[in-house]
Amino acid sequence: MKPVKRLAQGLRLIALFLCILAANLVSTRPEAAPVQEDQVKAAILYKLSRFIQWPRKTRTDTLTVCMLGKDPLNDYVSSLKGRKNMSQTIDVRILTAFDDKASLCNLLFVNESAQKQLEHVLNSLRSTSVLTVSDIKDFAKQGGMVELVRESNRVSFTLNLPATKAGGFVISSQLMKIARVIR
Repeated sequence: MKPVKRLAQGLRLIALFLCILAANLVSTRPEAAPVQEDQVKAAILYKLSRFIQWPRKTRTDTLTVCMLGKDPLNDYVSSLKGRKNMSQTIDVRILTAFDDKASLCNLLFVNESAQKQLEHVLNSLRSTSVLTVSDIKDFAKQGGMVELVRESNRVSFTLNLPATKAGGFVISSQLMKIARVIR
């Protein structure tokens, strides 16, 4: 399959997941929304890496996704362990505290429960090849690379281009078309 067709297919899948979220969040059972939202966020994390090129020096056969802090989202992301994403096998690690192990991650998701550590996390990982992602409000404005944002019963995202460029990442133009971009 040609790279352009693969990108188009991936974008359609992201759009599908966002549509599913919108349909499910309109549920009359308010307790159902967080579970379905977390499923969509896990799916977005899975698909996101297909549209981001890591620096050459960090490319391996394994994509290590780390979850910092406790959150129900961790369970959904943990279910991705062992799956293939392009040519990489996904490994998932749950970190209860930010330490040197975080530098072994390819993607670090900062849960709300780790918000007190956010400034330290972002300062420590600035200009490294660890893609930082979170759903913490204003994460991208604070220096994070990808912020998942819930608005109007859907999940979208904001990309912080200066932060991703400092880390050596190349973001697909297809991904930039469907995201809010901080330049």
